[in-house]
Amino acid sequence: MIELPGETTRLIYLVAHVDKTDINPLKVLSVMVNGALDEPINFATLSEGALDNASGVAVVLETARAMATMRRTHTIRVLLTGSEESGLRGARAHAARLPNEEWGLIDAVINVDSVGKRGEHTCVVENESDPQLIVRARAAAAASGVPLGAEDMPLLGGGDHSAFAQTSFFHELGRGLLFNGLAGLLPQRSWFTTAHGAPVIALFSCHLLDAGDWLSGVVMLPIGQLHGPRDNAGALDPARLTEAYLVVRGLVTDLARAESKPQADGEPSAARPLQHEVEETP
Repeated sequence: MIELPGETTRLIYLVAHVDKTDINPLKVLSVMVNGALDEPINFATLSEGALDNASGVAVVLETARAMATMRRTHTIRVLLTGSEESGLRGARAHAARLPNEEWGLIDAVINVDSVGKRGEHTCVVENESDPQLIVRARAAAAASGVPLGAEDMPLLGGGDHSAFAQTSFFHELGRGLLFNGLAGLLPQRSWFTTAHGAPVIALFSCHLLDAGDWLSGVVMLPIGQLHGPRDNAGALDPARLTEAYLVVRGLVTDLARAESKPQADGEPSAARPLQHEVEETP
């Protein structure tokens, strides 16, 4: 976790997952035991994870670098999660440990996942994103002169943003069963949180899945664009990745920039310097 303290304690989360995976019978088995086999089956992972999700990590880190030099009303918290590919477990673990008072400070959770796909613009996941944040993201895209499409999350799909959108015993039990099968019945920390929720927005590449991705879910072989050897550096288009960055940076700037006159040269910023905090997640 990287934290950029602002002039207030209001929070904006920038989220991207750092893990990658292949879809194959070994991974399915690992998911069924809550990702416990992920380390020993790493040899079977052929994906470079360039699209899913080095792209999102690059965008949120570059956005944080840009915001570090700006005067900010909000504290920006960059959360790089693990175990997204094993049931969103990293984001869920973090959300479960958030103090009650911090939930009331969160104004936006921006999840960036699998952006910059060659030949595709960025899309907002419309059916899982806060309407007001969508409006502001569209304005940020327009101000940067880049397109921003809209698509819905596919059936049985998910992303780290959902761990922040709504949390409660029944929501967490449902996520466990959806992503981890019967292993979702094993007690876990996220069960024991009170009900909370925060405004979220999820950004992905448009037309992210192709026929190979749908077929791979049936035959359990890594033949799709994601979760297999086709997810390599060649899957990314630097121009499309830049578009995603401009949308995210514009949205964060709109949300977090202090409403004050520009600073004179040499005037110290009211924001405190960059701080680093490391948090381990399962």
